[in-house]
Amino acid sequence: METLNKQEIKEFEQREAEIDSSTDEIMKSHDYRNLAMDITGWGADAELKKLEEKAWAKKLLVKAEKFAKDYYDFKELGSFISCGDILGEWIKEEDDNSMYEGVSISKKDKDWSRKLFKEAEKSLSKFEDREDAAQEMIYLAAAVDQLHDYYPVFIEEDIEKDKKWALDLRANAVKLFLKNIKVDPAKATIEQVIDAYVKLNL
Repeated sequence: METLNKQEIKEFEQREAEIDSSTDEIMKSHDYRNLAMDITGWGADAELKKLEEKAWAKKLLVKAEKFAKDYYDFKELGSFISCGDILGEWIKEEDDNSMYEGVSISKKDKDWSRKLFKEAEKSLSKFEDREDAAQEMIYLAAAVDQLHDYYPVFIEEDIEKDKKWALDLRANAVKLFLKNIKVDPAKATIEQVIDAYVKLNL
């Protein structure tokens, strides 16, 4: 994808203005996210975008955070940021022992994703259906795992903390699932725990 032309810029500016003025605050976070994606594109398309277009997209993601209201808003926004397609940079680095070519996510943006995932985790308490909440915990754990799919990944302290966080989310999901079927997690049989793992696709 080539850099944005004048017509595209005009159309995106109009869309942003429409979102800004919209009274439907429930959809604003979603709409700002999608506009940021449309401005930068996905994957290889995003690699070719100019820095000013990425900066524009980042401002939209900041707006999206401001209007994030529930688990899905926080989780999706965190995933948008951590996947690297919108804010990541394509790099090629070599040293004596290794070579990396691919998407690079700044530590600052990874920390931003972590903050949003924490808000998503808090929002799970608002779910009325325990089984749904348990399943979303599994999805959130997968999103946390993906924080280290992209460079730089060699921050040992962050890796260990995120691994523990993802494990805790999965363990809590199993406990919640068991409680939902009126089984005390501390007294659950192996068969009941295995059934929970199967139902949660662990």
